[in-house]
Amino acid sequence: MNEFRSALLRPENEKACIGDVAADFSIWHLSRLAQNYRHQFGELPSDSRKTLVT
Repeated sequence: MNEFRSALLRPENEKACIGDVAADFSIWHLSRLAQNYRHQFGELPSDSRKTLVT
């Protein structure tokens, strides 16, 4: 999950959708990804992205 989060927040992946980044890690169940991500980091992947943009 840490590697996914790092990839999600890389500037070169800024335009990629979360599903595309997840697919790079062979993660296909996006609702389970969101659930596990929130459990580990306290926010959704989309929330992490928003803090990167602002």
